[in-house]
Amino acid sequence: MNIRVAVAGAFSLVLFWSASARAASPRKSRDKEAKLLSKLEREKNPVKKAKLETKLGRLKLTHAFKAYDQGQYDQCWKLLDEYMTRMNNAWADLVASGHQAVKKPDGFKQLEIALRESRRDLQDFETRTTYEERQAAGKIRVKTVELHTRVVNALFPGAAPKRKKGSKAGSQPPGSEPKKGPQ
Repeated sequence: MNIRVAVAGAFSLVLFWSASARAASPRKSRDKEAKLLSKLEREKNPVKKAKLETKLGRLKLTHAFKAYDQGQYDQCWKLLDEYMTRMNNAWADLVASGHQAVKKPDGFKQLEIALRESRRDLQDFETRTTYEERQAAGKIRVKTVELHTRVVNALFPGAAPKRKKGSKAGSQPPGSEPKKGPQ
């Protein structure tokens, strides 16, 4: 009999802790957002500012997904717009810093990683939305992919193969010389 009481007490305690942890989670999230916003307002260094914008953008994206899951659809779309604004601000801060991503990738790397993760999260989110909402979710994902492409191109400028003037893509096998006319 004592074992049953002890097990029931332990089980109740675990349930209480998990419920209190879930209840405290939104408060911690709001505190984290407020802390990031206050740091962002004080920050003068554009690279550090971009990192804070990136973190804040990811936080907004997480809040948007939670809002959608709770049926707060208007709030979700508002948060998704805020996410995109934060990510664009981070990119603008990095560009304005004058740093070359190749030589000083700090900030650019964090933005690239966040955008890559966001792209995957948005793909998953797009599959959860209704048919009518899918187009709006797809637009946010496309904007994220476009921004991610810009960041990757800044980090790796020589990654995209360049074609010679006048040549058509795929007309010659790699390594072969273009055919010349009769001589």
